[in-house]
Amino acid sequence: MSAATRIATPYAKSLLDLARDQGQIDAVTADVRHLAASSKNEDLRNLMASPIVTGDKKLKVFDQLFGGYNKITTAFIKIVTDKGREEALPEIAEAFMALFREERNISIVKITSAAPMTDEAIDRIKTKLVMGGLSNNDIELERVVDPSLIGGFVVEVGDRLYDASAKSQLATLRKEFTGNLYVNNIR
Repeated sequence: MSAATRIATPYAKSLLDLARDQGQIDAVTADVRHLAASSKNEDLRNLMASPIVTGDKKLKVFDQLFGGYNKITTAFIKIVTDKGREEALPEIAEAFMALFREERNISIVKITSAAPMTDEAIDRIKTKLVMGGLSNNDIELERVVDPSLIGGFVVEVGDRLYDASAKSQLATLRKEFTGNLYVNNIR
């Protein structure tokens, strides 16, 4: 476990508590969601991790990138950078979002399909997940298109995977046929 991962949760919890106390949780969450997305950029991550670039220079870049953030988020980024922990900002953002989702009972659902799905089909899947008790009423949805599935879809909810793809069904059939003694003896 890296140092960034170890310190992420306490920092994230502090920010969440402060945002809640100040009545700014929605604004701070929007900022942190943006920070998490921005942190996927390799150049930004390299800047955060660079021991050569000073904290002051990093803060100037952060101000340019994140200048429109809420004052709580801005002050938090400054404090983290002043303490030399800016490399952990991506992990802190992810830990914050996980704590926020837990507090608000939001489930993350990833639906991967062979072709883009209609909103109606997505709504039917969401309803089945909620009615079946597999997810909370509030769902944060991630849609992914993967043509290699051939057809159908795969739903991921937490650590559960529901595979209704043609690719999976074909693999199951292939396994059944190769293990079938009668088919092997027909040759």
